[in-house]
Amino acid sequence: MKVKLSYTVDLDDVPNEVNTILNLKTNLKYDDMMNNVYESLSQKNYLVAIDNIDLVRKKLSAIDMVLNDCQSILTGYTKALVNKSQQMNKPMENNELVEGDLAHIPSGIYLYDTNLDSPRKYKTMEKPSVGVFLGSINSSHSKVYVDGEYWAVTNDNIYKYKRRTND
Repeated sequence: MKVKLSYTVDLDDVPNEVNTILNLKTNLKYDDMMNNVYESLSQKNYLVAIDNIDLVRKKLSAIDMVLNDCQSILTGYTKALVNKSQQMNKPMENNELVEGDLAHIPSGIYLYDTNLDSPRKYKTMEKPSVGVFLGSINSSHSKVYVDGEYWAVTNDNIYKYKRRTND
């Protein structure tokens, strides 16, 4: 019988915890296991080959469960990052940016995969950037095109780009 375990870590430690889980639980030794299969086949010992194949399949099944858990953890993590970003800032005025405007995106903010229900990727802006505002996704997020990719960003993290003048 399989059971789920849970424990609490700081939000910033989640990626390291996932890495630790993967390192501890997915020690595959796949090459050794498959060599046993090939060796038993070459020796025409088919019953041993069947047992060896079964061992490989069971190991892969166990690894698949670990990968599924890690995927769920990281999905929850990215959702938590979205929520954290939403809570830290005030909403943008809806009439401030219109589709096609240049948008200033400050450094240090998160950009998310445009699928906010289950974000698969995110990145932190290392430096201030200018992107193209592509419209609202929902009441708290907008879609932007920046650094050659489409991203979602919380409305409070983008501003209408204003060119500096030398007055």
